[in-house]
Parts: sequence; structure tokens; C-alpha cells
Amino acid sequence: MGSPDGEACLTGYTGGGCPNSGVAVSELGRSTDETLHYVRFTRSFELLQHEVTQGEWKVAFPGWNPSTYTGCGDSCPVETVSRLDALAYANATSVAVGANPCYLLSSIECTEGTSVATSADCMTSVRGGIKGATVALNGTVTPYECAG
Repeated sequence: MGSPDGEACLTGYTGGGCPNSGVAVSELGRSTDETLHYVRFTRSFELLQHEVTQGEWKVAFPGWNPSTYTGCGDSCPVETVSRLDALAYANATSVAVGANPCYLLSSIECTEGTSVATSADCMTSVRGGIKGATVALNGTVTPYECAG
């Protein structure tokens, strides 16, 4: 992590901000007081090979594509979603693979102002996603303990 301009890249590392020249190139928005350093993950996690696509989003929430850029169709990354919309997607994905959702959303208000019982009720083109909700973990102390 970190990529301040002109700092020597770590030996053998050519990832983000470190081209083959061996000297870091600052990435947009980076602070000038950063130091290039390794990060070690201490827990396992799942990661898709690509961003969630508009097509994948529409499978989870039929009939609703919140994205403003649709130029490449269903293969475009979905965008213009809130953190709460992303939690609803994570829960829907968990259920789709037979796992319990990790997050409990309550006191849910849709973007267009309607209060609803479930997050899925907001995930339509009419209601426009989730504007506000109370979020809790579903029976776990940390998200790391959740199988979904």
C-alpha cells in the first residue's frame, strides 16, 4: 500500500503505483506523507475477479439498474449505489448461495421516502435503493465470523 512519488519500490514488487522502473508513481488522491509498505491479511475472505456488474445486480434485483453509465451493457460495473445498497446486495448474494445473510437492516427508508419492512422492498427503479437503515450483524460479533 502507499505510492508516494519517487519512493523506491519494494524489491520485486511491480503492483499498484510501482511500474517496472522501480520508482513509485503517485496514484490520484494519495497523501504525500505515505510510505510504500506491504500489508498482510490475517483473515480469509472471498473476492470476485471483477467488480459487481450491472448484469449481476439485475439478477439480484430484477428490473432495477441504478447505474448512470450503461454504455457497455450488463458487463459494465454497477455504480451509483450506496453502502446500504451494497449490504443489501451482499445479503442477497449470501441467500443465493444458501448462506445466512451477515447483516440485519431495520428501520429501512427507501431513497424516494417510503419506509419498508425489508431491504429488498427498496431495491427497485421506483424506490431507488436504500436511503437509511439501522444495521446490525446477524448473530455474530464481527463480520469475519459470518459465513455469508
